[in-house]
Formats: sequence, structure tokens, C-alpha cells
Amino acid sequence: MKVKMVLPALIEATSPLFRPIKYSLFPPLGLATLAGYLDVDDDVTIEDEHVEHVRLDDEPDLVVIQVYITSASRAYRLADHYRGRGIYVCLGGLHVTSLPDEAARHADTIFLGPGEDTWPVFLADYRAGHPSSIYRSRERTLAQLPPVRRDLIKRRLYLVPNSIIVSRGCPHACDFCYKEAFFAGGRGFYTQTVDASLSEIERLPGRHLYFLDDHLFGNTRFATELFEGMRGMGRLWQAAATVQTVLRPGLVESAVAAGLRSLFVGFETLSRENLASHGKSQNLGRDYAQAIRRLHENGVMVNASFVFGMDDDGPDVFERTVDWAVRQGVETTTFHILTPYPGTALYKRMQAADRLVTSDWDRFDTRHVVFRPARLTPSQLEEGYWKAYREFYTWRNIFRGARTKPDVRGAVRHAAYAGGWKRFDPLWDMAIRAKRVAALRPALESVLSATRRNRGGSVQTSSAAGDDPSSSPQHHADQTLH
Repeated sequence: MKVKMVLPALIEATSPLFRPIKYSLFPPLGLATLAGYLDVDDDVTIEDEHVEHVRLDDEPDLVVIQVYITSASRAYRLADHYRGRGIYVCLGGLHVTSLPDEAARHADTIFLGPGEDTWPVFLADYRAGHPSSIYRSRERTLAQLPPVRRDLIKRRLYLVPNSIIVSRGCPHACDFCYKEAFFAGGRGFYTQTVDASLSEIERLPGRHLYFLDDHLFGNTRFATELFEGMRGMGRLWQAAATVQTVLRPGLVESAVAAGLRSLFVGFETLSRENLASHGKSQNLGRDYAQAIRRLHENGVMVNASFVFGMDDDGPDVFERTVDWAVRQGVETTTFHILTPYPGTALYKRMQAADRLVTSDWDRFDTRHVVFRPARLTPSQLEEGYWKAYREFYTWRNIFRGARTKPDVRGAVRHAAYAGGWKRFDPLWDMAIRAKRVAALRPALESVLSATRRNRGGSVQTSSAAGDDPSSSPQHHADQTLH
């Protein structure tokens, strides 16, 4: 059987001016995971439109397309193209799960929720000649997960080909989170076994890897055992975590001993009222500044995530948030405009209040305003969002943030990371177009492996991630971002 798997490009990744590096970071790991269930003699290809052109003149037996909200239009066009030629088409992913009736018009079969339990059932039905039109995930487990088909990943096209996921979902339920809709009807958070996770890590070549889990530290016992097993592997890694877990005693230290060097943290807002109204209980009453200090004291860089447009946000929210993040020495930030994704509690709330202004899914990219804000005009919200990005990444603010570091090496590391991420778009664009982005990976690894400082204030140099803990006064546990 000839199977073609496609990740269509998100609408925001197709700028004619330059190719943003964030869309060339990670390969389509979800599709490579599903490919692991296929037979050895099946002919399988994966095409990621973010880094390559999708062929339209081929003749596969089966086409599988992963759909996100801002790739939905493109995904449907691809699906219609192949179905028009008599080829069987499957659609799955976040958007399909949120709006199954819409997706079903463009597919022979749709998948709702995670595919680990439904995809093998479909394959058996398809080979037997009686596939169903819809498969709903009910059993949530990673117990029998086959090895990811990393041989199908074109490593040279990605800055971070060593992406890995060892859990699914998140133990929290924020009302704006798309994943809440995806995991409805079953467990919303579960992990692999520690042994299976370590085996997958050992398969990855090189030093650097990135955990794409929504919340790697969501299960403290699992995370602690995972980090213990990773010690001595010599890895540099990044991941994502919550403020709550950053402040949990011992967890960050354990992660640092295993190679953690950068962490994405969902702060979301500086407003207590906003946190409460969106169900972000894990952040309520937490000392954000203490969490950042704790990470920096352990040599972990911080990517802080913020959402603009919540009901307590006024016109001053942009400047206040940027200034706070710069003063805290945050290395990088990710800003978003509040976006009520279909299937989320926020969407239902906005819909009931008649606050939604469009159903053009191309605009649901966290860069456009698709609802009526409470204390801002739509133009104020969009303009403030773009201004926040510009201001945070001015050289002036990059150097202000760098000056918060206790030593010159820390300041240089801060400036290199923040500047490299947002100030060199033309360089990234050239590398992406020339298919040479992998050549820049050593620079990323060099910044990640730079000097870190222990809590006593002394400086340590790490020539490799996961140094022998006997030479490291602390074990650290957290997660990082881009």
C-alpha cells in the first residue's frame, strides 16, 4: 500500500517576504508516529509544506492530512484534489476534532481526538475493505506505541529534528486551550512508561532535543524518574512547564542535572482577574518573579508566554507586560492575541455573548482579533500586540534584559539568544530557502550549553548537557522553548 502523509502549511507560515524560522523548527512528529503503525512493506512518505513543496501529481492509495485551524483551508483543498482523483483521504487533528461536520465534507474518513487507538483500527478496516467514515478516540494509552518512523523525517530541513513527545495532553483545563476540545471524551493527560521514553531518547542522534509535550512536568513522579534516567546522557534539551511546577521543590534541579537549558512557561497574564476568569488556577497566587529567579539561578533560559485581550486588559497592558518581562531578564517572549478556538469553553462563552466577529479560520492565528474585546478596541489590541513584539526585541530592551544577569557570560548568552531569535529574520530566511537551516544548529547548541550559575552564585561551565551531578550542586527540573 502506498501512503502519503501531509502537513499543510499554516497560513501565517507562507509570508512572501521571509520564511519565519519557527515553522522550520520541528518535523511533523504526529504523522511520523502514525506511520509507525503501518506494515514494513508499505510505501510511506511524509510531506511538510512548511519546508517543501507538496507534490500533487502522485498516485498514492491513501492520503492522510493533519489539520490545524489556520491550515484548514489549504488542507481541504488538498483533500478535495485527491478525492477528485478517486484517492481515499483521511483527515485528523485539532480542527477536525473541533468541527467534524465541516471536515467530513472533505474526507472519506475523519479521526476525532488522539489517533493511537483509532488509527490501527482504521488500518485493519481499510485493508479488509470496510473502513468507517468516522473514528472517535476512547481509549487513551501510550502503552503499545510503536517506534516513531524517524527515517521518514528529512532532518536537514529542520533546526530541531530531535523533537520528542512522551506524554499527551495537560492536567489543567484553561478555557482558551485548544487541547481541551481535542481530548474530550476520555483522559486528558497520560504518559508513556519511563523506560519507553528513555528508549526513544536513546534513538535520537546528537546532543540537542526538544520535548514538545504540553506539560512535561504534569506528572511529578513520571518527570522525576525520567530526569533521573536521563542523567549522564550528555543531552541539551528544552521543554514547557507551568509556574506551579517551576516552584515545586527539587523538580527543576533534577531536570537541569538531566540537561535542561531553556523552558517555555505559560505566564499568560499579570492580572489575577484574568487568571481566575479563564481557569488558569495553576498560576493563581504564584510568584512569577520568584519562578523566573529560580530558573535563572539554575542556568535555565526563559521563554515567557503572554496572552493579550482578556477582559481585564486595558490599553496599558502591552507596555506593562513588556516592561515587566524585560526587568525580569526574560530571554524571549511569545505574545498572543486571545483567540477563542472552536470547541473550547471560551468559544462557547464568546458565542453565547455574541462577541465573535468572524468564522474565517485563517484569522484564528493569535495575531488577529476575532472577537469584541471588553476594554480595548480591535485595532488597539492588534496594534498593541505588534508593538509589544517590536518593543521587547529592540536592541535596547535586549541589552536591558542582558544587564540583569550576574556576569558577562550570562549577559552575552541572553543577548545572543534573544537577538538570534528575532533580530536575524533575513539570515533564517536565507538558510531555510537554501535548505541549510540545519547548519545553524551548532550555534543553538553553543548558546544552550553556555555557562550557568548555581544558587550560591558561583559560575559553572557545562561542556555537555547532563554533566555528572557530582559536579553540579543542584538538580533542576523544567522545560524550555524556542
